[in-house]
Amino acid sequence: MSFIRELKRRNVFRVGMAYAVIGWLVLQFSDILISLLDLPDWIGRAVIFLLVVGFPLALIFAWAFELTPEGIKLDKKVDQAVAESRQYGRKLDYVIIGALVVALGYFLWERQQITAPPTTPDRSVAVLPFVNLSSDEEQEWFADGLTEEIINSLTRTPDLQVTSSTSSFAFKDSSEDIRTISESLGVAHILEGSVRRSAETLRIAVQLIRASDGFNLWSATYNRTIEDVIVIQEEIAIEIANALKTAIDPEALAAMVSAGTHSVPAYEAYLKGLALRVNAGNTSKDMDADEEFARAVTIDPEFSTAHYQRTFIRIGKLYGVSPTSSFSGLTIDEVEKQFYDAIDQAIQHEDDAAVRTRYRARRSWIDMNFRQALQQYNEYLELRPGDEDAMTDRFIVLRSLALRDQATELASEFVETEVKLNRATGQALLAMIHAKDPDAIVAYAKKIIEHAPDNIYLLYQAHKAFLWAMDVDAARDVLPKILSSNYRESSKILAQLRQACAEERKSDALRFYAEAIESSDRLVVIWLAHKIIGEEEKADSVLREYDEQGNLHNLAGLLQLGAFDPTILPNLMARLAGQGIEDREIFDIPFRCN
Repeated sequence: MSFIRELKRRNVFRVGMAYAVIGWLVLQFSDILISLLDLPDWIGRAVIFLLVVGFPLALIFAWAFELTPEGIKLDKKVDQAVAESRQYGRKLDYVIIGALVVALGYFLWERQQITAPPTTPDRSVAVLPFVNLSSDEEQEWFADGLTEEIINSLTRTPDLQVTSSTSSFAFKDSSEDIRTISESLGVAHILEGSVRRSAETLRIAVQLIRASDGFNLWSATYNRTIEDVIVIQEEIAIEIANALKTAIDPEALAAMVSAGTHSVPAYEAYLKGLALRVNAGNTSKDMDADEEFARAVTIDPEFSTAHYQRTFIRIGKLYGVSPTSSFSGLTIDEVEKQFYDAIDQAIQHEDDAAVRTRYRARRSWIDMNFRQALQQYNEYLELRPGDEDAMTDRFIVLRSLALRDQATELASEFVETEVKLNRATGQALLAMIHAKDPDAIVAYAKKIIEHAPDNIYLLYQAHKAFLWAMDVDAARDVLPKILSSNYRESSKILAQLRQACAEERKSDALRFYAEAIESSDRLVVIWLAHKIIGEEEKADSVLREYDEQGNLHNLAGLLQLGAFDPTILPNLMARLAGQGIEDREIFDIPFRCN
């Protein structure tokens, strides 16, 4: 009897095959359970070790023993006729076939998961506004500011995707459940917490929740003194990053989430400024926020992030976003100098090289060196791909350069993921407007409405997109919600003007046109009103006036708009020389009144 025949007779081959198939299934199911129960990684390695060690033992067992009607016996004690009977081999065949069927079913299921991957990244988190439990309601700023700074810290972690504060604060005091909020924000995890502060003590309770099943991944309660607030914020950021299994070296992670100052008074002034800015709905709060940031850098002149925060309101003034009452009495040149002073201090004192690149990109943007800004934003987002504010800025720069193919490509990648309630989503939609694909524009706009039915900023952009795609009915359906909101009055008037022109209601359009001109002193509102109603000469005239006055940042803000032709403005074109601006395609507004 040959050795091979003896192996077959003793069912060694069958046992080996059955072990391999069943072992593979055990490995797959253990992997699922380890992930589902959030078990340590060493358990998976232990399962593999046991399966590998068990394989030769199974073969030895198959050689030495036989399965008989009387049970398992040593091979030498088994009658050869019984041992050669095929019925015992057939039992193993049935086991192998059954295991193969299960394996095939699992393979098909896993393949389906691969072809339709989950749209929510595992390492994604939204930090909801912390609840103020202090007896003094005036301490609300502390809870809001701490929330904002934790978001900023986590954004610095390269392999985490963190929802922007604008999106997170949309759910302040919300009664929505965790799963609904996570689906709206497109994240897998939610961090929520509460703050109780007295004159000397501080109690912060936080918990990190996996949204899919409500499982609490991590929680902690900090009972410390006010002097420990900086350490607490840094500890929370590190614990979240570790709980989400970031691959960053611990020492590097600690540096990334650093608060940027060791001064508690400077840090508290900074938190108060953040709280005022994130809740700002008027100019006075913006200016109050700026005063707090100024106080922070007075206490600690090397507080880089506080310097950076001082650039926001100045950009708003330069680009005509902030009302004229902000910085009243200052010329544009004086505001521009203040911006450069703040951004240069931020760059000088920032230890993180990636963040310095982010700051330089903002400086290049205000310099109107859009090509350099784009390169710097690309470099930064390679290092910090989860920074949604930087994504927004990059879309703006791409649109300003009229690099519509690149903008559309990025937008297409963006829309494949879950819609998030942030400005980057709106910028992605605006980037698609000039892609000459009305169906794609309408599809994404409808997706936004489905996922963000109460986000007025996104509804406003969706309304605009519907009209550019000339889906007038879809635009009409969105309009009432915009008009009943507390959105900017001038924007609501422009929305009505667009709709009236698209529906050829000329008398209504003329009324909204007059209201738009009277309601705002912002260039973008006045120019758009002229363009939409069809007053081309008036639209060009107001642009030339700004160009002659040297108010070029306001004009540069219009570069994002496809209907804006900068070539009629010699001073602006001189500032933009060498960037290919003169080659941009100019689009007619399809819904304008004629």
